[in-house]
Amino acid sequence: IAKWGHTNRLSWSGQRPYAYGYKSYYFNGVAFRLKFPKTYQHNVNDGKKYPLFLFLHGLGERGTIYDNEYQLLHGGQTHAQHVDDGTFDGFLLYPQNQDGFFSNGAFDNIQRLIDSMIKYVKVDVDRVMVSGLSSGGQGSWGFLDYRPKIFAAALPISAASLDYINYMDSHITVPIWLANGGLDAAPAPYTVDQVITAYRNRGG
Repeated sequence: IAKWGHTNRLSWSGQRPYAYGYKSYYFNGVAFRLKFPKTYQHNVNDGKKYPLFLFLHGLGERGTIYDNEYQLLHGGQTHAQHVDDGTFDGFLLYPQNQDGFFSNGAFDNIQRLIDSMIKYVKVDVDRVMVSGLSSGGQGSWGFLDYRPKIFAAALPISAASLDYINYMDSHITVPIWLANGGLDAAPAPYTVDQVITAYRNRGG
């Protein structure tokens, strides 16, 4: 894991994301931003473990490895504020991909990164959550199927497909909160309802 740069693309109330505590890193081809918990103290044996919230961006927030900022567009400011005000005393992890989609190779690298954080910076192995928007929401479902034992919960946004029903059994014990606009056409509310019903019918 290396310290990394970023391109200035966002401004929140006149401040850059770095001023909100999002540090820039790079690991094995993946640029990512990371915000530490409010009460975190490094190399202090205080017995604390912290939750980790992983957010996978949508197609429009993809960027080269030298971008490492636009993945914070949706949610980044709000999530940071909730860490700063103590509402969520946990880690925020925002990886960025280059083509807009998260694949198994990206999942492998993100898992290695999470494993390292569990070992070295007090991430609670039992409180790792994944969320994502649109193609990142699809990535949330894909990551759940690929590595179901990692996650304590999932929050996909604007992402549902009837194909997901075919592999729900792999992660049926993981609580899911699926958000979608009632006027959204991709996916349509009907599709979302079908996915939710199928998950509930299996005991999810």
